[in-house]
Amino acid sequence: MRPIPDCVPDALAMIIATARAVSDDGFIHQKVLLKVMGTLAEEGELDSHPADVYLQCWIIACRALGVRDPYENEKARSDKTALGILRFLQENSPCPETDPLRLALRISLAGNMLDFSGLGRGDIQEEVVRLLQESPAHDDSELLASALEKTDSVMLVTSRAGEIVLDRPLAEAMAAMGKKVHLVVSAKPIFLMATEKDAENAAYPEAVEVVNPGTAMYGLVQERASSEFRGLLSHGDRQGGDAFRHHGAAARLVFHPPRQRAGNRRAPGNPLGFRGDCEDAGVGGVEHFRKFVARSVA
Repeated sequence: MRPIPDCVPDALAMIIATARAVSDDGFIHQKVLLKVMGTLAEEGELDSHPADVYLQCWIIACRALGVRDPYENEKARSDKTALGILRFLQENSPCPETDPLRLALRISLAGNMLDFSGLGRGDIQEEVVRLLQESPAHDDSELLASALEKTDSVMLVTSRAGEIVLDRPLAEAMAAMGKKVHLVVSAKPIFLMATEKDAENAAYPEAVEVVNPGTAMYGLVQERASSEFRGLLSHGDRQGGDAFRHHGAAARLVFHPPRQRAGNRRAPGNPLGFRGDCEDAGVGGVEHFRKFVARSVA
């Protein structure tokens, strides 16, 4: 996430879009925007985490608009569109990739790169097929596969509605490898972020456990999460360095190593040698990786 106060203009732009999702009345748009700006000026804590600013803007706007979830219908449409695209991919296999994990990553990456709210299904499907038929500009999937061999559970942190559907093959592939997969969704609606309803729409299998951090999630901030979720994140005696969040590409992943066994000591720190490039941008205290699996094709 961008640092404060750089995130404020972006948050305000999203508030205008939220007001437009509810009404075409320009007066209402202006009223909501002024309400959010005035509250931020009086009560905003701009030295807090950027996710807090987005959440505060969202709460103020929803109260001013008198709705709980301005994007409820739009998110449902995005999920439905993505389900149709996923069925098409399963029936037609447009990607030459044969390895299940790599194929799932490619599908998830394609979903992450697209705006389900701004395009029709035909346009999105055409773009997904194009992305699957091209080679990634950068591919660390072998490193991911190696990391999976060293862990017994995975936390997949979702992003938007629609995208969560195309993340499903990735969760299924990791579950098929014998990994315990926790799918993290927002506990409450916030902008277009996926919630338990979207996970239900996406038809995830029972092998994938849907969890939430106990709060609306626009960026996962460990300090704001419930104690139950933090316990799940730390996974017993995890030493912290064997986990990472991958965000900005295919899906967000946090790995947990197996519990320690006699003769299987791990040095503290980061035994896999990962180095984060966006510290404190999401899961506090965990290494972060931008565009870990594949970067967009030029």
